[in-house]
Amino acid sequence: MAQETRPGRVIDGRYRLVRPLGAGGFGRVWEARDELLDIDVAVKELWLPPALSADEQAERLTRATREARNAAQLRDHPNVVAVHDVVIDDEIPWIIMGLVTGKSLEKHLVDGPLSAELTSRVATALLNALEAAHDAGIVHRDVKPANVLLADNGDILLADFGIAVHHTDTALTATGMLIGSVEYMAPERLNGHDGRAESDLYSLGVTLYQAVEGVSPFRRDTPTATLTAVLLEDAPPLTCTGGLATLITELLNKDPARRPDIAQARGLLEASREPTKKFEKESEQTKKAEETPKRPTMVGPPSGPVKQDGRKKGPPKRPAPVAIALGVVAVLIGWFAVRGDLAQGVSAFVDQVFSSNTTTRSAPPTTSRGTTTTTRRQTTTTPPRKTTTTTFNSADLDQESSDKTPVTASALLPSSFTDSKNVGYTRRGSDVRECVSNYMSQDVRNLLLRSGCRNAVTGTYVDRSNQILVMVWVVPMADAKTAKTAYDNYDSGAWGILCPQNGAGSEICDNNKDTSRAMRSGYRLRTHRYLVKSTAVYINLTRDNSAKPWLDAAANEAVDAAGPKNYSGNR
Repeated sequence: MAQETRPGRVIDGRYRLVRPLGAGGFGRVWEARDELLDIDVAVKELWLPPALSADEQAERLTRATREARNAAQLRDHPNVVAVHDVVIDDEIPWIIMGLVTGKSLEKHLVDGPLSAELTSRVATALLNALEAAHDAGIVHRDVKPANVLLADNGDILLADFGIAVHHTDTALTATGMLIGSVEYMAPERLNGHDGRAESDLYSLGVTLYQAVEGVSPFRRDTPTATLTAVLLEDAPPLTCTGGLATLITELLNKDPARRPDIAQARGLLEASREPTKKFEKESEQTKKAEETPKRPTMVGPPSGPVKQDGRKKGPPKRPAPVAIALGVVAVLIGWFAVRGDLAQGVSAFVDQVFSSNTTTRSAPPTTSRGTTTTTRRQTTTTPPRKTTTTTFNSADLDQESSDKTPVTASALLPSSFTDSKNVGYTRRGSDVRECVSNYMSQDVRNLLLRSGCRNAVTGTYVDRSNQILVMVWVVPMADAKTAKTAYDNYDSGAWGILCPQNGAGSEICDNNKDTSRAMRSGYRLRTHRYLVKSTAVYINLTRDNSAKPWLDAAANEAVDAAGPKNYSGNR
């Protein structure tokens, strides 16, 4: 006859139960004292109800052994609860685990949603744990807040591999039987496709959604309604914004083939840490420092409310002459649109306006950009169309068919630049590659694929003190309209970490360092048919917020310095 389980009972002559910590569908976890080693442990009791048949009891015993075996493979991982042993006491299996002092994510959420920063930490820890499990051939199958432990010492761990499947395991459940929490299950599992790593990432998406929103997206009043929601309904819109929202949305894709894998999910997570609303207050505090004289740039470092990519929400204040000129541009747009020569007319007019306002915008001389106009005093016998000799028309850059700029590093990237903080950067590496690469996050790849790009120019820059690495991507589109569409639809996402082939900055890639939590700054810009993206990061991967103004200045200048203006034929 089975003994009553209560505090004080000794399991296997060694583990004295202290108090229950929690319970689930298959068992109960106790705090216990290992009287042999004189340490505290956690002990999981597997329930075997008396009504179970002999076959069902055998299945539970097999499941317990499998859980211990699967988890033991990951016992040294910092984000997985360690399993030390499995023992049979009074015909009941007990799993001996490391004791985690803290509480589950599920209990944390009783007090409300997590902050974006803590959610990002949870996502990083769970991605690390799932990567280790999947590399070992193990699919967890029950990722949910109740199985995520937030330790008092700051550790975040994945627990309960009780229904995990190893690629060598045989099925333990009858056909059609669902094992796990339905509201966190991937749709393909409900359709009979089980044991796939992609399903863990979907469950991670549901867990992160609940972490930031405080509610489970597919939980309904009845099991049938919950199952229907998982299969057919989209999650309610997230109230959070930025890269974290992009990550969660992508993980919740009901098509496993379009769901990001772990590497891509990490890329999305990195993007969520680029400058967002959390830097608004800091940017306000550094506003005075950022208002020092700058080299000619199109947009300065953020000094007020920013969008997801770090740029100001509204246009900068302009002196009256420029404001008036822009009003005239609007009138001319309508006029030239009627005449059919919109691009050429507006481009020529804009070049003339800005070349005459050097106090407002320190633009290069008109001989280096736009149309060079000969003397305005022509004789009456000279045809008007021959009064101007066109050496370069900026409107040519709007179309691939008319743009003669080579897709090369020398044509699209400066050899060096100096930012607004007077820090100089030198190009250490460059490359021409396909515009879409595997190291990019899924949303960036989708964006570029929709835009129909082919090749892109990439470059890396390092400052003279070898502290800051700046990465630049210049992506030519078919025309200015396509580039604008891509720019307007770009929210956030990881473009991947580029490193020089050798020297300062190369060690980030050589040593495969974790860049996910490093302080970084990113900007993007559209100019003619080109989409330009820059990212700056400290080579030592600092997490110090005081680094942000320096990274802002570097990334902002880099994105402005890159593009077709570097080609001599465009001047």
